Amino acid sequence: MNVMGFKNETEMIENGICPMCGVRVGTIPFRDEISRKEYKISGLCQTCQDAVFKEFEEI
Repeated sequence: MNVMGFKNETEMIENGICPMCGVRVGTIPFRDEISRKEYKISGLCQTCQDAVFKEFEEI
């Protein structure tokens, strides 16, 4: 992801910070196993996952 221009976001994820909202991940618990797996993929906290996937449901 660094090569694609996402260096700051990659560093945030490595430091346990949601790259979308800046909240330290772990302060908001994950709802289920699917959410924990998504975190491992995207680094998004539960709140941001909810916002992103709600947007997709509305399309």
